[in-house]
Amino acid sequence: MWFGNTYGLVQLNSGWKNRARKASYALKFTEIRVNGNTVIDPMATADGNVYDVKLAAEQNNITVCFSDFTYTDPKYAVYEYKLDGCDDGWQVLSGASELTLYNLDSGRHTLRVRHTGKPTTEIRLDIHVAASVSAATCCVNPAVVGRCGRSVVSVAALPCSR
Repeated sequence: MWFGNTYGLVQLNSGWKNRARKASYALKFTEIRVNGNTVIDPMATADGNVYDVKLAAEQNNITVCFSDFTYTDPKYAVYEYKLDGCDDGWQVLSGASELTLYNLDSGRHTLRVRHTGKPTTEIRLDIHVAASVSAATCCVNPAVVGRCGRSVVSVAALPCSR
C-alpha cells in the first residue's frame, strides 16, 4: 500500500500488523531506599539488567524506584512486577514508578519489573537480607496491596525523586 503527500511517497508492507513493537526506552532502577534512606545509586552498580543489594537484618524495608525515561505523566505508566516466592504471577502496577517491600524475611529475594506484557524488558533486583537474631513482628500499613508470609508489599502513586 502506498501513501503520498507533498513530501513524497511512503510504502506500507502488508505484514506491518504482525510485527511486535519494541519498547523504545530501556527500563532501569533509578533509586533504592532502605528504611527511608537512599543507599544505592543503581545506575552505577548494575550488571546489565540485574541489580544486587545486600542488607543487614534490620534493613528489611526497601523502596525501589524505576523508570523507562519516557518522561510522560506517571499516571499513564503501566508496569508489571513479581516478587519471586511471593507472587504466583505478574502484578499490574499502574500510575506508579516505585514499590515498597516491608518486613522482608532474611534470605534472598528477587524482584522483577517489566513493561506490561513485554518479557524482554524485564529488570531484576536481587535482595539479600542477613539473618536476624530475633524474629520481627509485622506492622501493616494502610496502603498495603499484598502480603507474602511476613513480607508486605505497598505501592506508592508518586514518582520517584532523583
